[in-house]
Amino acid sequence: MKKNEKEKKTLSIQDININNKTIIYKIFRYFFSLNQDKKEDNLFLKCILYIIETIQFISYAFSSIHYNSWKIELSKFKLISSIIQSFRLSTFMKLLNYQEYSIILYFFLILIFILSLIVVLQILFNNSSSKKFKCLSSFIYSIIDLMVIIMYIPITEIYLIPIKCINGNVYGVKNGEKCWKIMHYLKVIFGIIGSILLFFWCIFMVNFKFYPFQKIKSTVRITSDNDILITLMKLFAILQHLLITNEYLSLTILLIISILIFFSCYNNQTYNNNKLEIIITMRNLIILWIFFVLLLSKIFQNYIANGFIFLFIFGCPIIIILSFIINREKDFDNFLFVGNINNLNEYINKKKFNFKLIDSFIDLNKNIRNEKNDEEQRNAILLKGNIKIHNVICSDKDCPLAKFMNNEGNFNVQKQCLLNYMNIFLNRGLKLFPNNVQILILYIQFN
Repeated sequence: MKKNEKEKKTLSIQDININNKTIIYKIFRYFFSLNQDKKEDNLFLKCILYIIETIQFISYAFSSIHYNSWKIELSKFKLISSIIQSFRLSTFMKLLNYQEYSIILYFFLILIFILSLIVVLQILFNNSSSKKFKCLSSFIYSIIDLMVIIMYIPITEIYLIPIKCINGNVYGVKNGEKCWKIMHYLKVIFGIIGSILLFFWCIFMVNFKFYPFQKIKSTVRITSDNDILITLMKLFAILQHLLITNEYLSLTILLIISILIFFSCYNNQTYNNNKLEIIITMRNLIILWIFFVLLLSKIFQNYIANGFIFLFIFGCPIIIILSFIINREKDFDNFLFVGNINNLNEYINKKKFNFKLIDSFIDLNKNIRNEKNDEEQRNAILLKGNIKIHNVICSDKDCPLAKFMNNEGNFNVQKQCLLNYMNIFLNRGLKLFPNNVQILILYIQFN
């Protein structure tokens, strides 16, 4: 009897493990089927989405709390504010009474519940050969960018409007309901639930809508890291708009958000497409510029009349030029033999990235350890993917990386190919930067 009980316990534990694996398997299988038939996004439409997203961020600089800092006529400020904030739907929301707003709130609550339910059901009952499944998958895939880039801010603001009260009434709509009554509490709770659900839906979906081995000029993401950070920063921007009344604190938060976004996108490209990277750089610089100018305007509001709005306007053409300069001849081939690298930091970053992948591949195939490290397995896959991209572009017939791909399964030959590549990379680095001590030390250590 005891043996049988032990067997039953063992079986139940195995069953749990199998079920856990099945759920994880289903999730990845669903997103694989979502991405396998992916088509290139329309470049023009994607640029429009990013321009609208830029205007949405800028609109926070023209909220009522910042009126005194800009020092322009009230009528002009209201006109600019209403035009810009219409991209966040704020202008239209102010025209609605509270009952009409409630209908919109419930509509978007139902919408996000339906979208979440579709994803959950498709994960649990994945049938990629079904026409209905393919239609629903293509629909979900097509709206991810729309929801993440331009609809996240308006919908989240609609959810969270009830948490802000002015003079005992709900902010942002006509004839706002009295605050902190039973119905108001319900809308606050529903709004918070909806905003949390939308946030995780956007993070979850965009985290899988990328493919790291995209061809050059592709409009499909190669990473989703920047979008995840920007979605989080949007949430902070919305919360500061609704909850913070101190202008200096508001501007500090917005400036920190814009700095984080700029450096995240500067250090990590989102696309293998130079045009999209230029648009993204423009977005980041304009957002950073307007909040920096607004902070200067606030600091010097007692000394300078109204020149800061013109400073922002005249700075925009310079930002556009800077965006082209920053992204000029951007090299998307991580394994290029430093052919068009003229910047030491770019060379060092490529060296760190490439050599880390190579080290992981060599360690993984040594079989010294019984258990293979997940990061090493991931890096080995990234290595092969990046080499495939390089081989499409590279015209060198004697390139050791081409030989690497032709000897799949022969570890010793592949290892020698990678060592040859590392030697060439360091030699050309010395020719480009002969006086750099760091590269010289790396070369000596390698040889």
